[in-house]
Amino acid sequence: MLDFHPFASLSLAALLAVPVAAQCDFGPRGYTFPDKVANVLSSSDVPTWLVTVDNHPNEIWGGSTRTQKDAVKLTGSAPFVPLLIGRNPYVVQETNTGKYFGLNWYGDFVPLTLNGPAAGSDIYFSQDLMCIVEGKDVHVFGYWAQRWEKLTTNNTPLVVVGRGCLNVQDGNTIWGFSMATLGKAPPAKFVAPIGPVSHIIGTGESLTRRNQQGFSIDAAQTQAVVYSAFTHAFHPVSFARTIPVFEYDKNTILMQDQPNKLLHFFSAHSGQLVTGAFPNYDSIIFNGDSAQDNGIAVHDPIAKEAVFFRGIDDGVVVKTGADVLLTDTHTNNLWLIQLAAATPGSVEFFAVSSTKRGSVFQPAGLAAGEVPLKSDANDMCAVVATDKAIYGYSAFSGKWTRATIKGTFDPTMQKMDAEDFFGYVESSTHVYAFNPREDKWSEHTKGTGFAGIPAGNEDQMVVIDETTSASVYSMESTGFRTQNFTGTRFFVGDDNLNSCFPFVYDNPTTLGTTVYWWQGYADRWVTYEMANRVTDKGQIIQLEDGMIILDGKSIHTFPGFADLSSDYSAPNDNNAYQAIPLSSPKFVANGRPGATVVLLIGLNRVDVSVPGWKCNLLIDPNLMVIQPMGTYGADGTLRFQFTVPQGTNPGVVRMQMASDLSGALELGRLLNLELF
Repeated sequence: MLDFHPFASLSLAALLAVPVAAQCDFGPRGYTFPDKVANVLSSSDVPTWLVTVDNHPNEIWGGSTRTQKDAVKLTGSAPFVPLLIGRNPYVVQETNTGKYFGLNWYGDFVPLTLNGPAAGSDIYFSQDLMCIVEGKDVHVFGYWAQRWEKLTTNNTPLVVVGRGCLNVQDGNTIWGFSMATLGKAPPAKFVAPIGPVSHIIGTGESLTRRNQQGFSIDAAQTQAVVYSAFTHAFHPVSFARTIPVFEYDKNTILMQDQPNKLLHFFSAHSGQLVTGAFPNYDSIIFNGDSAQDNGIAVHDPIAKEAVFFRGIDDGVVVKTGADVLLTDTHTNNLWLIQLAAATPGSVEFFAVSSTKRGSVFQPAGLAAGEVPLKSDANDMCAVVATDKAIYGYSAFSGKWTRATIKGTFDPTMQKMDAEDFFGYVESSTHVYAFNPREDKWSEHTKGTGFAGIPAGNEDQMVVIDETTSASVYSMESTGFRTQNFTGTRFFVGDDNLNSCFPFVYDNPTTLGTTVYWWQGYADRWVTYEMANRVTDKGQIIQLEDGMIILDGKSIHTFPGFADLSSDYSAPNDNNAYQAIPLSSPKFVANGRPGATVVLLIGLNRVDVSVPGWKCNLLIDPNLMVIQPMGTYGADGTLRFQFTVPQGTNPGVVRMQMASDLSGALELGRLLNLELF
């Protein structure tokens, strides 16, 4: 396990003295099988895939676009059957036997052998974990697991699933499994002092978006215990009367205690309960979904207060003078409200972040008389367009960034959108993208072939189609990236993708297919040639973080991630912004087998070429740590993890792999790990 030490300052000369390199060409690749591919089993939500082949009924191949290593083959005494396809870990069973294999995100099949096949009622799936119950034994598997975890109970176990966690009730004992700690820490344990135990929230929601579960633990219903997947612990909370009404989302619980005029705020990040008295309780407006991923928002119109709970640090912040909310949008990581300004006829927008420690309501800074035309907010980003300017708010930094706009913005004619990790505004002449991580607006002039924005619901990027070219701005970008096309367009991606995007063209010269692939986490376009022409759009299988193209005896896989990725960098929408102190991110890197590897860790981003190195240095060497990592394995992967120390300052940690194989020096792509 790695330990983060204070960043040491290294000169570029010192860095050049170290043999370095990594897989900067990591991208699409093809796999060929012994016969025609019969079926590709995949889910749009995960990067793993399964392949069955004609005339090989007892064989199945598996892989992952996270590592792009060689496909792994299973050979059994009977055909293999996937247990479930969805936003869940892949598990296959050898038909009518007790042999099971979990396919993890490294592209490994992890075996489990039971005494016989499990009944369907003994198999449980959450979004990120699953388990099989055999008698009093519970076997748990997760995406990043390298083994099955076994728990033996004293009684017949009852399993309750969430998103990042899975709980097992054993009489008056409750066990907790966390996606973040599976395989490196035993399950958390809580013994109820008084019984019986009864579930309050999370029961039976196999496809929830919850990261914690709640249980009552006494007959009087005055105490609950909540399991947090972040702290990997149970947190008891007590009440003077019966347990109040719960409203909850991924990482927060709002407990409405109307008889006592109290509101209780709970965060899974800390496991703490914060209680506030609300004398005007009966007039409180709960704004629909008051409890969101990382924050809780309520409005007291009598006290003229907007009250916001920050789940990241248990802070409660109040905006006074908020007698009327003209509009408001409470998203997973921020609350955007519009109020009347002090100047008659004027308005102002305020935003507060639930994932920026110490965040308070910040005004956008609209000028007197400035007219709002449209606003939107989602996850880490809010955007506002007025008749004078555009404004972007970042839940990463808690800041607003203003930019002037060229051309005109007509909300009935041009698009505007805030998504998980970026925002954009289209004017009559330009497209503007806002990067909340960098607090930066970038602009792109519409070309003569501007054909619109074909996919407006990507969580991490905006795609501008200009007929013979396309330009993309994504959450890892510092500017728009443009790719020119040749040939005849056959296919363009849809809004099912997040970290990647394809344009597929017939190649008139080779009579094959050219795939122009936007690899979001590598911040680049990749061009990939297929000898055979794709003639059926059914051959193209889009994943949230990748794509697969079926090609006779072959498949071609296209990753959204570069050579280095983490369990805290997707699925986007949940983990990408939740690496916090005492969490332990797991990483996987891909490179050339046997290459000597170092990890470059820094704070500031650059993009410079260095003589003798293939690909560019992307981390400022003046503030960098170089951590020896050993060598890439025979399968071309390297796996490691570290624990984020308590007291670590929030912000972006830049990471780049580097390795040396027989004097060939290469650098990998950048991974931005956000710490909160």
